[in-house]
Amino acid sequence: MIDRRSLLAFALLLPACGYRPKKPLAPPRVTMTGLRRENRQWLLKLRLQNLVDADMYLDRLQLEISIAGRQLRFDHGPPMNVLSALATDVIEQPISIDGATAAAIASATANSRSAAYALKGAAWTAEPKRRFDVEQEGFLSAVPGRPDEYR
Repeated sequence: MIDRRSLLAFALLLPACGYRPKKPLAPPRVTMTGLRRENRQWLLKLRLQNLVDADMYLDRLQLEISIAGRQLRFDHGPPMNVLSALATDVIEQPISIDGATAAAIASATANSRSAAYALKGAAWTAEPKRRFDVEQEGFLSAVPGRPDEYR
């Protein structure tokens, strides 16, 4: 039979063996904060938020984007970004938008209206190595006095 001293010694040595429970990791929050045209190229601005108290090594971001009923694809990585614990970062990356889609977005946001958008896809982290689903909805509005710029 194990006596109390042996049990206490075992309990005190267990943390020294390297056992550490894994922290649950929440997915990064991804939102669209802007879309603008600059020198014949469209730039997509995304806000990336780390909602946990540990650094997140974002490796890849793959999104299907719906704006004003039109579909766009965004695929960026690797590597992308290190998101510090409880931090927010903004990235701006090129995205392909054809003339018909640009016209649909301009029409949807004309006269101070907003165009609904939806992001759906996945984000991959390198440390820890995981895949997270990304889903977000919101609205874009035209920036007054700046053609082909939306927030």
